[in-house]
Amino acid sequence: MKLFKEITRFLITGGMSAIITLAILNILLYLQTPLFISSICGYGGGIINSFILNKKWTFGFEDKHGKSGNIFTIFIIYNIMVMILFGYLNLGLFAVTGNKAASQILSICITTVLNYSVYKLLIFNKRPGSFNIK
Repeated sequence: MKLFKEITRFLITGGMSAIITLAILNILLYLQTPLFISSICGYGGGIINSFILNKKWTFGFEDKHGKSGNIFTIFIIYNIMVMILFGYLNLGLFAVTGNKAASQILSICITTVLNYSVYKLLIFNKRPGSFNIK
């Protein structure tokens, strides 16, 4: 039951982060901010929300070793790498399908499972000696 609750919270957090990303993006575009800057700001807002909610609410991670800055840096680098990798998939450079909608859905499914696994096992792992507290 704990796993179901954790996955549910992870999915809710992801949905909220997507809404924040799109809201910031669209507000900045409405204010005629260049697309590149609007995208970065929107993505940044979503990432910050995701980090805070996943750390505290989803995984109940407490920073007993004062490493939140390092964990956040790892979190951002990981998310940027995943975004770039699946950006290529969605742009069709390494597309597994010619259908862009199918490619996007496949990317979302794969990144959701991948992100949950990496966050749980590496980034917000509570065990001593785990990746996040070295």
